Amino acid sequence: MNNTLFILFCAVMLVSALFSLIKQFQMLQQNSYFPSRYFKWISGSYFNNLVILTVIFCLISLSFGINTYLSFALASIFAVLRIISAIKEHKKSIKKLVFTKRIWRLFGAALLLLMVIFAASCFATALVKGVLFGLILFLSVFTPILVFAAYYITYPIEKAFNNYYISDAKKIISSHGGLTVIGVTGSYGKTGTKFILQKLLSEKFNVLATPQSFNTPLGVVRTIREKLKPATQIFVCEMGAKNIGDIKEICDIVNPTVGIITSVGPQHLETFKTTDNVFKTKFELYEACKQNGGKVFVNTESEVIKNNLEGKSCVTYGFKDSDVMAQNITYSEAGAEFDITYGNTTIPVKTKLLGRHNVLNITGAAAIALSLGVTPEDIRFAVSRLEPTEHRLELKSYINGSVVLDDAYNANPEGCIEAVSVLSCFKNKKKVIITPGLVELGEKEYDFNYKLGLAAAQVCDIIILVGKNRSVPLSDAINTTAFNKENLFVVSSFAEALKVYTQFADSNTALLIENDLPDNYLN
Repeated sequence: MNNTLFILFCAVMLVSALFSLIKQFQMLQQNSYFPSRYFKWISGSYFNNLVILTVIFCLISLSFGINTYLSFALASIFAVLRIISAIKEHKKSIKKLVFTKRIWRLFGAALLLLMVIFAASCFATALVKGVLFGLILFLSVFTPILVFAAYYITYPIEKAFNNYYISDAKKIISSHGGLTVIGVTGSYGKTGTKFILQKLLSEKFNVLATPQSFNTPLGVVRTIREKLKPATQIFVCEMGAKNIGDIKEICDIVNPTVGIITSVGPQHLETFKTTDNVFKTKFELYEACKQNGGKVFVNTESEVIKNNLEGKSCVTYGFKDSDVMAQNITYSEAGAEFDITYGNTTIPVKTKLLGRHNVLNITGAAAIALSLGVTPEDIRFAVSRLEPTEHRLELKSYINGSVVLDDAYNANPEGCIEAVSVLSCFKNKKKVIITPGLVELGEKEYDFNYKLGLAAAQVCDIIILVGKNRSVPLSDAINTTAFNKENLFVVSSFAEALKVYTQFADSNTALLIENDLPDNYLN
C-alpha cells in the first residue's frame, strides 16, 4: 500500500472509530464511568455483534494481502455504514451522551493513541508498518478496547482533577459561617423529599439544594463550587450510594448537622448484595450527623429502618406511632388532603402531589422544617403550592387528549406498586402502563418485577412492556391472571411502545410511564 493510500486508509478507519466511540462512551457514562459495569454491558450487548466485526476485520486484513485498493474500498464501505449507524443510534437513544469535559478528554486520549500508532508507522520498516497497520485496523474495529485504553490513560488526570475539586469544595464549606447542611438519603424518596424540603424551608431561609439527581460526590462538589453563595443559609444535599462508604464520602465533604433517611430497601443489590449493607450505608448519614452534634429524621414506614432503630436517637415520621405523623388522609386523582400532627398540634394540608409516598415525603420534610422554625402557616401554604418533580408521578396532558402519569425516574419496587395504585384512582378512564420493569435488584429482580406485573394486571386495561428479554418476569405474572392477553404488548423500545399506545389514546385514557430505563439496560 503506497503512502497516500495508507494515509487515506488510516483517516477513514480513524473517523469511523471516533463515531463508534459515541455509543461506547455513552455506555461508559451511563455506567457511571465504572469499567467493570461497562464491561458487563459490552459482554451482554456488544459481543452479540462480535462475529460480524470479526468477519469484517478478517475481510479487510485478507484483502490487504490480495489488493490494497480492495482493502481500502472495503474499509471505506465499513466506515460509511458505521458512521450512518452511529448517528441513527444516537438520535434514537433515550439518554444521549453528554459531552462533558471528561468525555472530550476520553475522545482526545483515544485519538492520541491512534495518531501515535499512525505516526510510528510512517517511520517504520515495511514489516513493522504492516504490524502497526493491523493494530490501527484492530483498534478501529474493536472500539471497546480503545475505551479501556482511553479510560486508563486519562485516569491519573481525572484523579488529580477530582482531588482538587473535592479539596476546594471542602474549603468553601468550612469557610461558610452559619451554614446548615441537611443530608437527604434513602433507597427511594430522596429526590422528592429534597425538592419538597427546599420549598418548605424557602419560606424562611435562603436555601440551595443539589439539582436534579446530583447525588454523587462530584455532583455535590460541583453544586458547592458553582452555586453555593455567601447568602445561602441552608444547603440541602441529596446523597446517593451504590457501595458501602459512598454516603460517608459525601458526608466528609459537606459535614451535615441534619439528616433525613427516607427509606431502606432492596435497591442497587447488584453492588450492595444485601439489604443489611444498604442499611449500613444509608445510616452513614446518621453517624456523621451525630458526630457533628446534629439530628436525624427517619421514616418508620420503612420496615428495615423500623426494625433496626434500637439504640439510635432519631426523630421519627410516618402514618402511626411516630413523632410526626400524617393522618386522616384522602386521595384522589387531583392529589391528597391530610393532617400533619406532632405533639398537640395539627396542621391540615392539601397537595397536588399524587400518591402515598408523596404524603410521607411531605411529612418528613415538614418535620425538619418545623424543627428549624418554619411556622405551621408557612408549611401549609408551601405544601399547597408544591408541584410534581419532573418525571416523578408528574400528571400532564398527552397524546390525543389523554393524560399521562410520567413516573419515568422511579425505579424502586415500592414506588412502582404505588404508582400503579395512583393510576387506579382514575376511575372513569381506560388505564394503560408502559414499563420495562425494574433493574439492579440482584437475585430479587425477577420477584419484584413479577409483583409489578401482578399489580399492573389488576389495575390496567392495556399493558405495554419494553424489552423482549427484560419483560419476561412481568409477562410471566400477567399470564397467571385473567388479564385479556390481547391487550398485552411486548415491544423493543419506548418509541415502539408509544406507537402502540397512540392507537388507543383518547380523552378517556390515562397512561402510566413507569421507569424509562436508559439504553444500557434495554434488551
